[in-house]
Amino acid sequence: MPANESATLSEKLTGVLDSPVFVTVATLQPDGSPHQSVVWVGRNGGDLFFVTGVDKRKIRNLRRDPRLSVTVNPPDEPYGYAVLSGTARLESAGSRQRMDELSLKYTGLTYAEHNPETYARLPELVTVHLTPEKIAARFL
Repeated sequence: MPANESATLSEKLTGVLDSPVFVTVATLQPDGSPHQSVVWVGRNGGDLFFVTGVDKRKIRNLRRDPRLSVTVNPPDEPYGYAVLSGTARLESAGSRQRMDELSLKYTGLTYAEHNPETYARLPELVTVHLTPEKIAARFL
């Protein structure tokens, strides 16, 4: 599939992504080895997004090599998974609002309400957007 086309999310996968499921993001380290971290994820149509600090290892990795994959493995369906791969797009504007959107989805509170101590020390945030170019899934 050409890089400018996107893979289509199934109805079941869309439902899982709209729930407060944690996902694992994989990026590439400078030596080519994988780096993984667990994040909250949001969906905008067929695109995914997550928010993190600009100082995080995954952002340094994505600035150098924007390829990433996101693994979804819902806890209530241990043999079901989806791996969505593509190229990251980074955006700073609106990242605090998107962090609150995710916090409301996962905790029912804004990020400042959920974790006021951490909120006061938050670094500059960046939103990572992913338009899936490839989806490998089982039961999702």
